[in-house]
Amino acid sequence: MPDDDRFGLRLTAGWGKVLRGLRERAGLEELEQRTMGALASSLKASGGVPDLRTIADGMQESARTGSWNASDLSRLSASPPHVPTRLAEEAAQVLAATMQSQLALVSSEKAALLLTKRLLIEFAHYAGFDRMVPKLVNQGEYKPMEFHSVVNQIMEGRQLEKLARSLLKRPTAEHLRAPNRITPRRSHDELLNTTLEDL
Repeated sequence: MPDDDRFGLRLTAGWGKVLRGLRERAGLEELEQRTMGALASSLKASGGVPDLRTIADGMQESARTGSWNASDLSRLSASPPHVPTRLAEEAAQVLAATMQSQLALVSSEKAALLLTKRLLIEFAHYAGFDRMVPKLVNQGEYKPMEFHSVVNQIMEGRQLEKLARSLLKRPTAEHLRAPNRITPRRSHDELLNTTLEDL
């Protein structure tokens, strides 16, 4: 498993595309697609979170029993500590403490999906968005609240859940990639009456 120093202060190529999209004020769907690609690439490079299911099960068990101990979850992971695993453990601790009654009632699959989505959001900030603040906010291209709003919209999109489901299937992030782009369906009438150039 790679050491934490694999992620320096520079942006990777995938996150550079997200930065360019933000600078160009690209549409939300485009930004979401670029972000999911960058997330997938970064997770793949880090080796994913092999113990993701174990961490999710421990989170849910802590919520069910009500015996919350902050050190419980950090001992569950058998893999050496690295950034995605640490972020998953921290997210599990927060969710187990703040959503105890909800986690006790949902299925283990739903709890694991909730944790994975939270992990992806945290990892997106760690690997990309937080590193963009000096480039976008401090240089005046975005106001702080505007940047925060755009990032929240990107991370609340439909693609995040698809990526989370893919990561749950393969927690090591092997072969992980961004979900396919969502293209709107056109009605038959619209397709028949549209010229090829307009498609």
